[in-house]
Amino acid sequence: MSELENPGRDVAVALRSLLLVASRLAELAARRRELILRRATQQSQQAYRDTQTRFNAERKLAEDQLRAVRSTMNALARVDPNQVANAYQTAAAWRGQSALADEVITSVETYMRSFGIDPDQLRAAGTQFARRAEPSARPGLTSEITATDTTLATDGTDPWRSQLSEESRRIGAAIQESGLPQSSRDALDAADRATIKQHGHQTLGWEPSRQVDDTALLTWRVDEATRWAREHHHVADLALFAALMSDDDPVATNNDELATARAQLVALWMDSRMRTENGIAQIDLMRISGSAAQTQLDRAHAWVQDTDADYYVDWSRMRTVDPARADAELVRHFESDVARQWAGELGDDLWKHGFAAAVARDPDADLDDVARRVWTAAGKPAPSFDPAVTIVPIQQRWADQVAAANAWARSADTDAWDQWRRWRENPDHPIADRARGDAELVSDYHSVQAEEWVSAARTAGTLSPAQHPRTPDQMMAAWRIHTSGQVNIREAAQGEDNVLSRAMNWHRSQDPLGHLAWNASIQAGDDNHRQQALEELVHDYETHEARRWAQAAETLAIVPEGTAKLEADEVIAMWRSYTDAVRTDKAQAAQTNTEQPTAGGPAQATQQSEQQAGQSRQQSGQRRQNEKSLADLVRGSVPDSLLARAQWRQAVEPAFRTFRGFNIPASELANAVRKINFAEATKPIGLVIWTLRQTAGPDAAAKFDEARHNPTPEPGTDKTNTTGQAKGAAWDSQQSRDQRAADLNANTNIDPAAARARKLADLAFGTPPRSAVDDATGKENPRTSPNQQQEQQRQRGKGRSA
Repeated sequence: MSELENPGRDVAVALRSLLLVASRLAELAARRRELILRRATQQSQQAYRDTQTRFNAERKLAEDQLRAVRSTMNALARVDPNQVANAYQTAAAWRGQSALADEVITSVETYMRSFGIDPDQLRAAGTQFARRAEPSARPGLTSEITATDTTLATDGTDPWRSQLSEESRRIGAAIQESGLPQSSRDALDAADRATIKQHGHQTLGWEPSRQVDDTALLTWRVDEATRWAREHHHVADLALFAALMSDDDPVATNNDELATARAQLVALWMDSRMRTENGIAQIDLMRISGSAAQTQLDRAHAWVQDTDADYYVDWSRMRTVDPARADAELVRHFESDVARQWAGELGDDLWKHGFAAAVARDPDADLDDVARRVWTAAGKPAPSFDPAVTIVPIQQRWADQVAAANAWARSADTDAWDQWRRWRENPDHPIADRARGDAELVSDYHSVQAEEWVSAARTAGTLSPAQHPRTPDQMMAAWRIHTSGQVNIREAAQGEDNVLSRAMNWHRSQDPLGHLAWNASIQAGDDNHRQQALEELVHDYETHEARRWAQAAETLAIVPEGTAKLEADEVIAMWRSYTDAVRTDKAQAAQTNTEQPTAGGPAQATQQSEQQAGQSRQQSGQRRQNEKSLADLVRGSVPDSLLARAQWRQAVEPAFRTFRGFNIPASELANAVRKINFAEATKPIGLVIWTLRQTAGPDAAAKFDEARHNPTPEPGTDKTNTTGQAKGAAWDSQQSRDQRAADLNANTNIDPAAARARKLADLAFGTPPRSAVDDATGKENPRTSPNQQQEQQRQRGKGRSA
């Protein structure tokens, strides 16, 4: 067995120690170059170009050094550990800026893993060392690594250990100040032991009767706390310290120190979990940890440089006067941007973090600043920065919550809400008091939602008695933990184009109290219950809209009387067919090109139109002689009295020919008409036309509506002018009625009352009235021209003189 396959412990320990120092020095060199470039960017473009040129020369020199050792990277087992560390230091200092450096890094890190050394861990240790050794740019800074730097990197664990030891005491004091009850710790112990037991049973074959001892519990918690710390950069330094203080780490002094570091990390993780479940703000480690504060400042530097270069220039000027204040302002600016993104991605779940209560405590604060406080209390989670998520301004979302809370209060107690509204509209009250009142109302509104969810969850069995919240903060926390990410009432990205959003908004406007209970029930239930409830809500909403449309359509004789009283699914199907037809009309209209003018002038256009008119009349007459009418096909099944009506010839037969032109078989249309029970039909003509539409299908119906909406009369008829264009139709003509019916189709949400009023106007006036109506005769006063008015005045004058 070769040495590479079974490396000795001494070689592994020596290699780890050398690579740790190399990683620290490499990260220090990279950080210094970054700080120098920042400073040059602030000075001038020329300074930046000169600095970049110098760094390019340094990179080429480093690449020449790496080319000399690249050939040995394939046989690292025979290379001296010092040579490996030197090559790694040179390459890691140019990580991501040189293809050759990245190649060497890959080879060395593969070799490191064969010894059980984690490259990511060493790199994190190097980054932490560089931040501590070079916190900010300073005059005369260079990227050169000096002997002092090497000495500090070799013995750099002692200052780090001292710093974390001091911070550990402050973290412990903050944990003690939380005042969390012992019951919360006992509940977490029981939950963790159950999790470990289930995992052991599924993966290790544990017997169901086996109990989890304290050693297994501590081991599991150390692993989980380390994983949690990696996801929360504020705790990353503490986790890194605990990881490096292992038995294989040459800088570890004793097991007691290792146990203390790991215990501190576990205690911090447990405290964070208990704070989350009890609705208590998380510890802001930036206030008690210098390493966490420096980490956040580095992120702020990179963020503001990339997103707001002008602000960064202003900040640089401020820092020359007051560095501490400038750094604090930079971090505040960065955190405000991140908190705004987090709040936008969270959607309606933001209110479950107690946002309204935070506004009520400080009504004068800007809403973005309140969002940053809520984000800090939540532990400063990192947003995903998903470009597909539309971020709605917090001011707009807050206004929506205030409106929803007012609607809820009005439904719950009208008298109390009227009293509140009068107080709110009183200009004598300060703006801050009115803003606090709005926030308290919204906070009550959110608390009621949480209470409704708790009640529904207990009924559904998803919330055990042991999990039942005992305080308002626990109630909000439980609501947030169990329901986050389930359903957002307002889907800003889709808005009114989404039927579920429209249904929710309709339900909330119709019954705010009932909507709260419904929302709580779907959040407390399982996925099947939630899906069923959403489908039922959409069906109720569509039924409501379809019946409103049917009532309006009945008034204008578009559908038979009694359509609105049909079964819900039938009415919805009719409503959808009209809606789909309108959408098809709009799509076809958008694709239709404008007609090009005819070459040759008006005279040639007139001649062409007359020729086309003659051809059209001849072809139309010949086609109608060869085709059977619908009356001929259904005679015997349809009453003769109905076939003899003028409306049959004027409305039914044109509709039949239109559908035949869309390649719908005549026999299929006729068979559908034969099945109609005319004995119970109150509007037989409308029923026949509707039957033809249903039989032809939505596509043909859409084309039929297009033809009715944009009629194209045959050129040369009395319905066209000399250029073949349709003449204006009278107010009470069939064409105008068809136009109004098409308008009804285009607006499926038309109010039935408005439709009835329009019909009464049609019946009362053959033409739209343009002057006052005489009450005695019910007619308009006779109209006169200006000349007639002068003549009437002269006649009146002669009568008076006589």
